[in-house]
Amino acid sequence: LGDEWKEMEKLELEISDLQIFALDGAKLKPGAKLATSIDDIARPNISPDGKLVAYLTQQWDRADAAPALYVVSTKASGPKLVAERVALGHDWSADGRRLAFIRATSEQPEDDSNVRLGVLTTATVAGPDGVLLDEPSPVDDRVGLIFGETLGVQWMQDGRLLFSSVEMRLPATTRDMPQQWSLFALDPKMPASVNRVLGRDLVEPLSSDITLFELSPDETRVLL
Repeated sequence: LGDEWKEMEKLELEISDLQIFALDGAKLKPGAKLATSIDDIARPNISPDGKLVAYLTQQWDRADAAPALYVVSTKASGPKLVAERVALGHDWSADGRRLAFIRATSEQPEDDSNVRLGVLTTATVAGPDGVLLDEPSPVDDRVGLIFGETLGVQWMQDGRLLFSSVEMRLPATTRDMPQQWSLFALDPKMPASVNRVLGRDLVEPLSSDITLFELSPDETRVLL
């Protein structure tokens, strides 16, 4: 690099860690580091049995910097890649063996006005004993939808998948694309249909930029 090395020496690399801490009174006691990455680590999600942690990393080496979904054991056995090009929201099944998430089926188009397709997907990442599999199972695509980076999904105790999306019919022109998102549910007992959860008469404006949501612990209310 010649003389340019002097400038390169000044560059600093930020490292992200996913780490366990023990709460000791008012202090945090550092524990095992589960993952270390030069990519940002975000949205850690602990499995119901506490054995696994799912998290996102921002892949800056990709043209669209799309997040990837990883899962790691709390025994620090090394992270496993579950899927690439995923939305922010992801959730565990009640048994802690499977993950639900929304992934894009294509790269980000150069023209942001173009429609990007996606799918609501599940994947098995742990065995019956809750131990992380050497390789996650092949993904199981459940519902086709229009992809958005901030879409969310919640896996309910009764097995239903509650997710955010926009409702539309094809064929459609770009002017026909809906601007309002809503909540929908896929019932494994009726896998051939999707039910709309929010009424069409909902008059409260929902942010078009943040389509994440959260269920109350008793699953009777939803935070939008």
